[in-house]
Amino acid sequence: PGTMWTVDHEDLRAKAEALAAPAKSGGSQPYASRFQPPSQSLQDHRSVQEVLLDSLDIAGTAEHALRGFRRVALQFPDELLHLASATLRELQTVVQSRRLLSIAEDALPSFFILADTSFDGYQVDFIAAQHIDADLIVHYGPADLEAEGPIETRFVFCSACFPLAQFLEAYASTFSPTERVLVVLGLPWQHAAQSVMDALAASHSGAVICFADVERRATNADATDTSADITAVPSMDCSAAVAAAAAAAAAAETTSAPVTAASAAASAVTAAHGAQQTSLSATDALASLRLRAAASGSLLGRRLSRPLDEAELSAHTLLYVGPEDQTLDNMAILLPQSAVYLYDPQLPRQTTRSRGGGIGDKQLCVWPDGVELPTLRQLQLRTAQRLMRRYYLVQVAKEASAIGILIGTLSAARRREMLRMLKSLCASAGRKHYVFMMGKLNAAKLANFTEVQVYVLVGSAEHSLLDAKDFYRPVVTPFELCVALSNAEWTGEYILDYARLLPRLADAVAPSSTAGNGSDGEDDDDAPPDLSLLSGRLYGAGGSA
Repeated sequence: PGTMWTVDHEDLRAKAEALAAPAKSGGSQPYASRFQPPSQSLQDHRSVQEVLLDSLDIAGTAEHALRGFRRVALQFPDELLHLASATLRELQTVVQSRRLLSIAEDALPSFFILADTSFDGYQVDFIAAQHIDADLIVHYGPADLEAEGPIETRFVFCSACFPLAQFLEAYASTFSPTERVLVVLGLPWQHAAQSVMDALAASHSGAVICFADVERRATNADATDTSADITAVPSMDCSAAVAAAAAAAAAAETTSAPVTAASAAASAVTAAHGAQQTSLSATDALASLRLRAAASGSLLGRRLSRPLDEAELSAHTLLYVGPEDQTLDNMAILLPQSAVYLYDPQLPRQTTRSRGGGIGDKQLCVWPDGVELPTLRQLQLRTAQRLMRRYYLVQVAKEASAIGILIGTLSAARRREMLRMLKSLCASAGRKHYVFMMGKLNAAKLANFTEVQVYVLVGSAEHSLLDAKDFYRPVVTPFELCVALSNAEWTGEYILDYARLLPRLADAVAPSSTAGNGSDGEDDDDAPPDLSLLSGRLYGAGGSA
């Protein structure tokens, strides 16, 4: 799954220089290709080396690696793989220069390049990194911002210059000071998020800024799952109940009636069991509250400058900084009732007369007089049509009797809790389910399992919304499966974040579990059939028409 290369590829300098060449006009670019680091405005006076140092965060990455890490894995997606050699060369140059600061050579980190990842290029490949015994992963390009794993991770978003002054002027002329606006900066412009928040804090109190952290600490997956699992398994330890029963029986032996001891023991067991159930319910409630609190402070892996629940979030206008890409589509479908505005720093294309540069917050562009500036404009997206398509997939999932659960990542946060909850949801709804791990998904792989009628993808929140019409069977999100199997009315809201969705799934599974354990519950076979909105036929509780 991982490929290790060594450096000394001077002949690849031409590829780095090609990266700096102006892009040809016309035609659409794939989503990941928009993350190419340098911008055209910097090419007239900056060398290829300077462009790489700024956009690929060479200095920040080298400083991170020198915190005591010994083996650093550099993970590149296919679209940025041609930058691997030049990036590695620059990193080694910076790290080797630290030898002049009396750092021992054997204490310097070694770098390895990872390619051909197990899943899509957005996922952090902890498996490949563990094969080379890496203790730090540096992921380049668009990424799953909620990645969790046993190895510390650093994200490099391939930053581009940001026209802060022009953006603030356009913002002030479009929105009132108190208007509630959710500002989401695309990953190449995340370095300017703090500057944007500081500038808007004084004059526009209604703005909420999304932040994407560049560092993720190593986590123990088992410990994380245990603390965050809202479906705690009841303890089978009966020692407390047995001890209580023995004490009650011993106390009752002094009475004349022999049945009194047995009655006292039974009462003690019942009381102990009730206390255990009460403690378990309190633990579940506390875990659910913690999960909801964490969800209100984040959105698609991004930290919010202040917490927002679902109702508050839907009341905000969406302002996206960047091109029309997958992140914009996901944000728009999460806020279907909100107006959407776009500010693309790449349009119109900057000329070679522009100035700009620097690292971090200093990488802010300045346009000369007479050059057309990027504009802030309102978009008319086809969000309603996309929701209609997703509603159709919900109806397909509602009638499916066999469901395939696809594991699309081994690095997404709360993936194990989500897998357990989806399995419980399928079981409570009387559906057969299968779990698959296929790596990178394609139509040929999914077509091998004809019994499966619909798939649900367990992946990262931002990259789990697939609109793959060429697949033999449709692929739905966990939220869509929850709506389908819980017979809930869809109000048009949409949830992608697992932290926001897990409590909903727990509420959907809990009534079925309670009814199944009761003696007075109706049998599923006695439930009235539902009418299919797709075929017009009746289908039972198991989903078969």
